[in-house]
Amino acid sequence: MNTMEIHSLSRTCEPADISSPENIGHFSLNGSKEDYYIRLDESNARWLAMNLIKDSIDVNLDDGLENYVPRDQPFNRIEPLLTWCMKMASDKCLSLEQVTQGANFVTDRTTLTKMAMIPYEENSYGSQWHCCRLGKTIFICPYRVEEEAKYYETPVQLKFSYEREKLRDLITVGYSGNSNRPRPVDGNVVFQHVNTVTIAADGTENKIMYSSQVDILEDKKPLEIRIQTEKLGRGVSWRNKAMKWYFQSVFSGASQILVGIRPRRENYVESFKKFSIEKMRMEAEWEGNMWWSRKQCLGFVDQMLKRIQYELMKMPEQAALVVIHEPYSNIVNFVVDLENKNSFLTEEFLNQFGDTHLSTRWPIS
Repeated sequence: MNTMEIHSLSRTCEPADISSPENIGHFSLNGSKEDYYIRLDESNARWLAMNLIKDSIDVNLDDGLENYVPRDQPFNRIEPLLTWCMKMASDKCLSLEQVTQGANFVTDRTTLTKMAMIPYEENSYGSQWHCCRLGKTIFICPYRVEEEAKYYETPVQLKFSYEREKLRDLITVGYSGNSNRPRPVDGNVVFQHVNTVTIAADGTENKIMYSSQVDILEDKKPLEIRIQTEKLGRGVSWRNKAMKWYFQSVFSGASQILVGIRPRRENYVESFKKFSIEKMRMEAEWEGNMWWSRKQCLGFVDQMLKRIQYELMKMPEQAALVVIHEPYSNIVNFVVDLENKNSFLTEEFLNQFGDTHLSTRWPIS
């Protein structure tokens, strides 16, 4: 087992820059185990309807909570992207390199956001990724560790997820032009973009293709939506929240966040605030609320990706690499699995793109 120290590396690594995300595709997804589908269309997309945004939304956001369908867990978060790759390659007779547009890494937004936050996050449940290589292309699949999975399944967290999704439905129109999606609200029914970005540091570049959930579309661009109790930018918890919001937006390609402000101990939105993510970051830095640096966070992502690449290029294709960051630990562990017990690449995917057939046994999240 190899290790990497976090804090010393995050302080000394070369600051990195990132290109603006380039959107190269999209798909509608139902991640439910019972009704799983992927469609190469915008049927699950939601468009912002300014006429539906009033000074306040005098609706109890908890109404219907008992019918909420949360996202199924565990869930192979990049399986939909793998399916998108197969569909695109079949439709257009493309190779893996062509369909990924020459990306070194294939993953999802969750992976990139979590990696960026590792050196500075205060409330950590740890992280775990399973990595495999086909040729020079590296696939990284994130899995929730047990403590994190339990946390997001608590009644409070399910309530927060439901309220945000319900608020989004109240101020958007769907594919057919209807203002509201049929109830119940279903966390498995989402719309995703397929993006590429390039992270550059120390004279080298890594190109990444990844899937990114889109909350709302406005003028064909992603717009993140959140709910905040009382004022923005206050309290210790704002530090982690602002960092998470910022990197989620950076990787989604969203330049703005729409926030519904709700009074304390109330279940309705009294006002909306729409602001630039860069302005949010700069204002927080001026107020002394931030202790993280955008370029240093991206530099750490660059170092993580390079280390994963280094380890996998030493290993045969049929081997898997498990990357583990324990809660509050200053160490990232890289565990080699030569028996390939943790591969998440499906047999169908390997039939289409790989010369070597990897095991399809699923990891335990």
